[in-house]
Amino acid sequence: MEMRKENFKIDFAGIGAEKCATTWVYRCLQEHPELHLMPKDNKKGAWFWSSSKDEDTKEFYEFFLNKAKPDQKLGEYNNYYMRKEGVIQRMKNHNPDIKLIVSLRDPVERAWSAYLHHYSLSTEEEGWESFNKAKNKLPETIIEPGFYYQYLGKYFDSFPEENIFILLVDDIKKDPVGSIQNIYDFLEVDDNFVPSKAKTKVGTSKFKMTGLGKFVHQKMTPALKKTKLGWLVNESSLLGKVFYPLVQFYARLANPGLNMSLEVKKKLYNTYEEDADKLEELINRNLDSWKYE
Repeated sequence: MEMRKENFKIDFAGIGAEKCATTWVYRCLQEHPELHLMPKDNKKGAWFWSSSKDEDTKEFYEFFLNKAKPDQKLGEYNNYYMRKEGVIQRMKNHNPDIKLIVSLRDPVERAWSAYLHHYSLSTEEEGWESFNKAKNKLPETIIEPGFYYQYLGKYFDSFPEENIFILLVDDIKKDPVGSIQNIYDFLEVDDNFVPSKAKTKVGTSKFKMTGLGKFVHQKMTPALKKTKLGWLVNESSLLGKVFYPLVQFYARLANPGLNMSLEVKKKLYNTYEEDADKLEELINRNLDSWKYE
């Protein structure tokens, strides 16, 4: 199958990290009229996932490219790129000037958020009552993604520093509009644009802990992610205007969730302390708010 744009170029990519407000960033980027993005975290349509492209990937990208306007910049957002072997070289081969967006949060909070995510997907038979049991079962998704320096250092070694934008979740909390407009400026598109989703909290962790949330998360979302319909749903403004506000309202009524103990917090802090210190120097940002008190 021939691609519609024979020599198309992916101009930018979000590479993670997982559970670091990346869905919020993605939706704000998606809303900008000068940008066109592939479905988030879709491995089938992820151009840099593998060096070989099967027919499904080519077909998915053909569909994607046909939806893009000629003057729009093309982008991907895949949280797994940060840790996926081979992605850096494939990006360099495709576009050595590609711009990269990285969103980070306190690794301790990130690990807990990942635990809640997987807890919401678990069944009673799996017995995921404790954090320790979960992290021992899935260290690659609960613990490993928080070693930011370990993975980001390779990107800084491979791409110009000015081509990597680091966004902290703390930045978003303080100034969501300013944070996303800084990314627009980084991508060299209109940075006066204000997306409707900028002040909408996308996080759905508490909703996923409810009965309805488990059904949506376990049954509906995985099925939609594999289809072109899922991409169109992602594009719809109804997610930001209707679905997410309802999700947050429902979660507040249900009041679900688990609280992190001080013991778990301290152990996680000790786990990430050395990596966080190196990261602080790498990205030249003060990360005192991540330190254990």
